[in-house]
Amino acid sequence: MRKNSPWTRWWVAGLLVAGPTPAAADNALIEAVKKADKVAVQALLQQRTDVNQPEVDGTTALHWAAQKDDSALVTMLLGAGAHVSPSNRYGVTPLSVACINGNAAIVEALLKHGADPNTSSPEGETALMTSARTARKKDGTVRRR
Repeated sequence: MRKNSPWTRWWVAGLLVAGPTPAAADNALIEAVKKADKVAVQALLQQRTDVNQPEVDGTTALHWAAQKDDSALVTMLLGAGAHVSPSNRYGVTPLSVACINGNAAIVEALLKHGADPNTSSPEGETALMTSARTARKKDGTVRRR
């Protein structure tokens, strides 16, 4: 596991001590998730950073945790109250990202927290359809169902 850089810890500590604006803190959470920096994410969540604050395109920290294929980050964000079914401007939800990645643990966590499996993309593809389309083993062969 990659160690967190001293710079990252300093940066998060500085934001917390200085009392950042809500927008800066929310961007810090998304940036920490993008870097899979669990220490920074935990510190920001303890400071009650808005876990649901999206980027300009509607992408949330939960989208990024699913994109990173990181079950621990998804669990942390859900535990902090992340909404499970936000769509970004492209109609992508965290569940659809998890289905594309084929991460059953993340899909299960999102469904247990109320993600709607029937939500469809602008193209009409549901989570189940995405899972069927992208079902591949690590070696690249298609799974038999």
